Amino acid sequence: MVAPGRRNIWSCRSTIIHDTLYLQAQPIDSVSGPCYNAYVLLIPMSTELTRTKRVSSTEVARLAGVSQTTVSHVMNGRMDVSIPASTRERVLEAAKSLRYRPNSLARSLVRGRTQTIGLMLPCLGSDFHGQIVDGIRTALLEEGYNLLIVDTGAEPEHEAGQANFLLEHRVEGLFCIAGARTAIEMPKWLKDLAMENVPCVVIDDHRHGDQVDCVVSDDAHGIELAMAHLVEHRHTRIAYMNRSPSPLSNTGYGERRTAFYEKLGKFGLRNLYGDITARADGIEHLTVALDPQFQRADRPTAIIADNDYWLADIYEYAAGRGLSIPADLAVIGFGNQLVSQILKLTSVSQEARQMGRTAAKQLLSRINQSVFEPVTIYTPTRLELRQSA
Repeated sequence: MVAPGRRNIWSCRSTIIHDTLYLQAQPIDSVSGPCYNAYVLLIPMSTELTRTKRVSSTEVARLAGVSQTTVSHVMNGRMDVSIPASTRERVLEAAKSLRYRPNSLARSLVRGRTQTIGLMLPCLGSDFHGQIVDGIRTALLEEGYNLLIVDTGAEPEHEAGQANFLLEHRVEGLFCIAGARTAIEMPKWLKDLAMENVPCVVIDDHRHGDQVDCVVSDDAHGIELAMAHLVEHRHTRIAYMNRSPSPLSNTGYGERRTAFYEKLGKFGLRNLYGDITARADGIEHLTVALDPQFQRADRPTAIIADNDYWLADIYEYAAGRGLSIPADLAVIGFGNQLVSQILKLTSVSQEARQMGRTAAKQLLSRINQSVFEPVTIYTPTRLELRQSA
């Protein structure tokens, strides 16, 4: 092989790694030395598709003809170390041809930092939780952190194992999104985190705010916004729909209910219907709860539901009784979930993405702090007006 107008001498070397023959060919100018970059050619020794073991930095060093330390410096982007540009290029070409991936976990352990935060959530299918996760993710990426997520399946008994899994992967902090079955007593694993000074933020429940940081939406203000809107539209017979109270419910449901009854006097309203409580999801349970109130002459003209998941069933219930929404019955949900967006129903938005971003910034501020006092942060809510009220 001779370049036009000049004579070239080619230097070739071969290496076999994982049943693959690598030929490295480099033209050498007889006068001035190396004049072109190296090229690495791959020739499979076998046509069978087999799973090979992970390539190590030692093999990259062998193929590139450099030390393992040089490979480490190049792959870590160390520009403060004097390495010729041609050597850097040769290392990168060798790494690319071998499909080498640096062991980031090993590097993190050496540095004592993994740049990874753990997240425990109770349900992968929740639109609300998904928005919180998106807020956390974007805020962490802006600061160069990764997110490791586990699903507890809304089972408190699984939380300890999942927390240990995340800690074993050396996460630098932990988020826990509370579910509908969050334990009323602070779980032992959460106490252990506090004792070990592992930064932790609980989201959507402030029950344990005396020991860990918590981020919750201002649900009481959201209920007040819903009531004010209905009163402004001349509703005086307003009912509040909630799920069966449970010691395993997070604090949001209780605060919404309490806020509704506390604000009745402010708006000149009376408690006409007491607790309208459905024992479980589904139109059957909703019918049992609502029928006694809608058989009255002074039936409700408006309903505030403690979560959006009631809205589709309330729509079905109203249609079955010839009631038009909002002409005959105004409905406001809570959470601004996908169902309320699809059905174009008015709902109190918890601004879930903002909750996630706030939680992320709070946790990152705790990293490297040896002592701190736990705080509870309330994020704003707003009323998303649509067609149902």
